[in-house]
Amino acid sequence: MKKNNTLTKTKIEYFKLLDSYNSKENLYAPAIDAQLAINVLCQYLLGEDYYIVDPLPPPQADTIIVQDILHKYCNREVTKDYNKYKNARKILNQE
Repeated sequence: MKKNNTLTKTKIEYFKLLDSYNSKENLYAPAIDAQLAINVLCQYLLGEDYYIVDPLPPPQADTIIVQDILHKYCNREVTKDYNKYKNARKILNQE
């Protein structure tokens, strides 16, 4: 994976948001757009060269990005939780 040396449009938008948080007018962090949050996490955690081959709309691509981040950084925990979820559904006969 390449290092994240490039200042992309997404990173610049995020840094502008951080700058507004550091002003004395804002006591709390400003709201971040959900798509910007996904894009920032994707660029920093999966790398700037990450892409999805399939032609998907952004909501479906976001699901894949979250899945890839979880798989890369906490796969064992996610697998355990998913198995608990599947077992609970079996017990409740919701399959």
